[in-house]
Amino acid sequence: MELERKATAARTVYESFLARSRGTAARDGIEQPTATFSSEATVPTSPSAPNIMLAYLLGAAFAVIAGLVAIALSMNFGLANTIVQEHAPPPLRGRVSAVFGMSFFGLMPIGGLVVPGVSDLIGMRTALAVASVIYGIAAVYVLSIAGRHVCDRPECAISESEMAPVA
Repeated sequence: MELERKATAARTVYESFLARSRGTAARDGIEQPTATFSSEATVPTSPSAPNIMLAYLLGAAFAVIAGLVAIALSMNFGLANTIVQEHAPPPLRGRVSAVFGMSFFGLMPIGGLVVPGVSDLIGMRTALAVASVIYGIAAVYVLSIAGRHVCDRPECAISESEMAPVA
């Protein structure tokens, strides 16, 4: 009895696999592909991208613009230095020039250390925007303080020996 039951179960499994196999074979013959060719592909005669001439023109334009900006900045720094030295009193000219130079070149390494670290946390665009707002506020503050004291008279008179040019 046990042997008959095992044989019946094996026959049932075999017949179900056979039915599935016949169904799969029948479906393979019925299915048709839905893709069709609309036209034959042609071999391109020239590359579609990148446009080399456009890249050269844009590169040349940006190089000219960068050169003009560099010339304008160097003229601006030279003119600003000249104006600072003309308006500074002779005894303080060296100190004023040192502070002026530090404001341009001495603070760059500090910004170069702080901004990349902050940009890792909040993103480059946000870090540069925050830094520019902070620098703008600091510039307005410094200029407002300096503007109040530009026309003040010195507390002690400057002697003639200090005012005389050094030869």
